[in-house]
Amino acid sequence: MPVLEVTRTLIIGLGGTGAQICDQVVQQLQQTFGSVDRAPWVRFMVIDTDGNVPTLVRPQGDFIPIGLSASTYGQIIDPAQASSRLNLKTWADLGTLRQYTETDHGTGSVRMLGRVSLMAPESFGRVKRGLFERLIRIPFNLLLFIHETPYISTPGRRFLGRLQAQYLCRRTPPQSAPRPAR
Repeated sequence: MPVLEVTRTLIIGLGGTGAQICDQVVQQLQQTFGSVDRAPWVRFMVIDTDGNVPTLVRPQGDFIPIGLSASTYGQIIDPAQASSRLNLKTWADLGTLRQYTETDHGTGSVRMLGRVSLMAPESFGRVKRGLFERLIRIPFNLLLFIHETPYISTPGRRFLGRLQAQYLCRRTPPQSAPRPAR
């Protein structure tokens, strides 16, 4: 049996496109190894505002919905709260945000709505807990962040068509200290 050198990897898919990419990786692992379970060095986390997005990672509990109900969304964009909650007045177009009533069923690729949904305290807490759970459970060397972005180009990022893979974190095992000469 050949020796396989692997890197423990957590793949995070944002939105519907990120879910599709994760599904493609799952299918590739299934074709190669017969099952994702036989590739324990690869784990997934899909984050989407549409809680009904179909994805192959859902059965493993690796889907994190971040959609906001109408009441939660209304509180966040309330003009009296907009300056204190998420500092919306400094970065968001409140007129655009007021055209929507919730994000529970997706954001229709309106990036600003996705950002509001991700940064809402309950959503952000869910994502943060999901990351910590995976980081504690799965030792990793590389965190790969996949999302759609047609406009940004900066060093350290690789483009896959309109998709971008960004290396966010790299951790290698600590080197053992050299032994003192005797």
